[in-house]
Amino acid sequence: QMDFSVYEVTSDDDYIYLKEDLVNLSGRKYHQKKNHLNFFLRNYEYIYEEATPEMTDEIWEYIQKKNEYKMGETPEEWKEILEMENVAIKELLRFIGNGIVCGVIRIEGEIVAVTIGEFARPDKEMVLVHVEKADDRIRGLYQAINNEFCKRLPEETLYVNREEDMGLETLRQTKLSYRPHFMNEKFSA
Repeated sequence: QMDFSVYEVTSDDDYIYLKEDLVNLSGRKYHQKKNHLNFFLRNYEYIYEEATPEMTDEIWEYIQKKNEYKMGETPEEWKEILEMENVAIKELLRFIGNGIVCGVIRIEGEIVAVTIGEFARPDKEMVLVHVEKADDRIRGLYQAINNEFCKRLPEETLYVNREEDMGLETLRQTKLSYRPHFMNEKFSA
């Protein structure tokens, strides 16, 4: 007889949203997100592109530049996580167009935002968003990349899994601000 206990690891819970909510941003609960998105749409000329394998090097260059900038403002204990994230992103980029879906926003030809995800199952009912990077100095850009990516998901996609918050309070607040449809709880034994 083995003795063990089961406990929830809330920092590992996935945030699950309705695609329709992230596309429409309707109602009072999304008022602030909609304002940021509208500001971006009014003030920037941009292009959204679905990434192709030929864009991998350019996307990787953007990710490295973004993470170098982030390193300067990241607490020491999270720098190792950022470095591990780089390794994971480089691996994901190898599969763009072959299981990995990726979108970018360009302003004046330069990539300023990237989203990388994949479908959880062949039925495409849920997409997992593994990476979302944007220039946080551009108001509304995060809302724009999220919105544009979701708008282009197939009709059969109902849910967007934006994964866990890793115990980071700012990430938790951001994910909660998009009003998850439900949390996918995770447990350890």
